[in-house]
Amino acid sequence: MESTVHRLSAAGNAFYLILGPAPPAAAAQAQRLGAGEGLAPVAGAPAPLPSDGLIFGEFGAGRPPRQRMFNPDGSGGHCANGLRCLAWLLAREGRLPDPGLIETVDGPVPVVVEGERVSAALAPLRTLAGFPPPGTPCALVVEGETLSGYAAFVGNPQFVLFGDAALQARVRELGPRLQHHPRFPGGVNVEFVWREALPAGERWRVRVWERGAGETLACGTGALAVAGVGPTGLARGQARDLHYPGGVLSVRRDRADRLHLAGAVRYEGEYRLQAPAGSQAGQGEDSRA
Repeated sequence: MESTVHRLSAAGNAFYLILGPAPPAAAAQAQRLGAGEGLAPVAGAPAPLPSDGLIFGEFGAGRPPRQRMFNPDGSGGHCANGLRCLAWLLAREGRLPDPGLIETVDGPVPVVVEGERVSAALAPLRTLAGFPPPGTPCALVVEGETLSGYAAFVGNPQFVLFGDAALQARVRELGPRLQHHPRFPGGVNVEFVWREALPAGERWRVRVWERGAGETLACGTGALAVAGVGPTGLARGQARDLHYPGGVLSVRRDRADRLHLAGAVRYEGEYRLQAPAGSQAGQGEDSRA
């Protein structure tokens, strides 16, 4: 048998989602779907494209639904934009608890779905092991070049660099180097932030290199890190829009230091998961348990 797979996007981050338990072959599935392979369009959906990850919405008696996320390279992770996509899909299917709550690898996350806009109340910024607190800059030497940035943890390790357009243009050069830097034994997401001056004010532009995925059009957990450190750091009660290549993400810091991520979610189509040739079908089958 085949499984129903949904494709949704948030600020340019596109994911394939399955409502059901992650099978033993989930990592291999994520690699196939990350390349846009192994899917058949349903009901006029466009041809499958590569994605930024595979997400399972798992269910169990007496507990909220749980997100399990796999990067395109098969590694596991935490994903705030993917979480917002999952919340939207659960709400559409009538399976989101009231009030909205989804379990993640970084703890339970309250979510609110209002039409296409989905917000999630994620955790505060925390200190990344081996680094100073998030508000304190630190320097790393990368192949003889010293880079000053801010390290933080918010479900994923983050390193935020502030600079100009020229620094942003080096995302595909510096991103992999920092991801494999010995100070980040588990890898890291790297955010490149540029303050663009406008006649009527300013705009904060961000590009990102994500561990397990490479350059992506946006990063939800990265947006939380950007909004929590350096020149973009929010005081309690403040909010800020961050402009990624794929769209705008809004971040708010509440009075309890919790960071809230919000933005539009778009449904892009339904697909059937096709088993690899010679394998047993049925893995990832939708579960209503």
